[in-house]
Amino acid sequence: PKIAWAGRVDDNKNLPLALEGFRFICDRARIMQPHLYIAGEFQSTQAYDYAGNWLKISGMEDRVHFDGWQTDMDAWLEDKDFLFISSTREGWSYVVAEAMAKGIKPLIHAWPGAELAWPQRLIWRNVSELWDCFSSRPYESAFYRQWVAERYDLKDQLKAMHAVIEERCGLRGEKG
Repeated sequence: PKIAWAGRVDDNKNLPLALEGFRFICDRARIMQPHLYIAGEFQSTQAYDYAGNWLKISGMEDRVHFDGWQTDMDAWLEDKDFLFISSTREGWSYVVAEAMAKGIKPLIHAWPGAELAWPQRLIWRNVSELWDCFSSRPYESAFYRQWVAERYDLKDQLKAMHAVIEERCGLRGEKG
C-alpha cells in the first residue's frame, strides 16, 4: 500500500510521529511492504536533519519518499491508498477532505477537535489504534466520498462563508 502524508514539515505536523507510526505499520505488515510518500517542504533544518537521521537509523530509505511541495494534490493523491495525518493540532484539514473525496482512507491522529470534523472510526490515539485503523477497520471508499459530500459540499460552504461575511461586515439585507 501507498501511504500519503502531506503538509509543511514543521512541529505541528509531527513528522516524527508519522515516521514512527509508519515503522509500526511496517513491522506488522511485512508481507505488504508499505511505502510512505511525503508531500511538503521542510520548515527548518532541524526537521530536515531529524528526517535524514531517522531514515539512516531505521533502514527505511527505500520505503520513505520525499516528493516535495505539490501544487496539484488531486493528481499526487491519485495512486495513494491511505492518507496519514499525524498533526498535533489542525483547524479543518483540507487534505483529509480531498483524500476522502477520492475514496482514500485517512488515518487521522486525534488532535484536539478531530472528532468534531471527521468520523470517529478514522481517528487514532496511539500506534495500536493506528494499526487497527490501517489493517482491521473496513476500507470503505464510497463511505468516505459520501461523508465529505454530505458535510462539506462546496455550495454549502460558500453560502456559510457568505453569511459570515455579511454578518461581520454589516451587509445584511443590502444588495450588491
